[in-house]
Amino acid sequence: GQKARDTGERITLPAQLLLTSVGYLSRGVEGVPFDSRRAVVPSVGGRVLAEPVAASGGGDDTNDCPPSVSPSPPPVVPGLYVAGWLKRGPTGIIGTNIPDAKETVKAICEDLEGLSGFSAKKVPLDFEAVAEAKGKALVDTEGWRRIEAIEDEEGKAKGKPREKIVDWQELLNAAASST
Repeated sequence: GQKARDTGERITLPAQLLLTSVGYLSRGVEGVPFDSRRAVVPSVGGRVLAEPVAASGGGDDTNDCPPSVSPSPPPVVPGLYVAGWLKRGPTGIIGTNIPDAKETVKAICEDLEGLSGFSAKKVPLDFEAVAEAKGKALVDTEGWRRIEAIEDEEGKAKGKPREKIVDWQELLNAAASST
């Protein structure tokens, strides 16, 4: 199989939001609340909580309120959000991340809309030009669909749902194919 290796090549892109997605078992980062027992950042709807909330049902009745009193929402860390396994633990498949990420993005958008003077403006970034300048190939959605179709077809021929293409050149060839 293939192994990731550092080529030493670096690309710098302007950004106002950074999302990292690396690893399997989450670890805490200094200054960010972390539930080491569950290996997650405590959150509600993607917003990072200022501190972990005790789970109900475990003998801790501090979060129980009389039926007529609704609990106040736990305090969150302003501007800090979480998604994926760091949000819910190492469970699910890639598809599980989609609704999870949408929930977090919704929270980000709601919070941005609440800021006075905030204006959502798109800053164009020409990925094609960046890729061309670096001598890299881009695969668009149609190319990705061609890769997926070929992987499905090759998998079915082997009695499997899919046969992953792991060679970069084969992936690029599949993306450019006219299947």
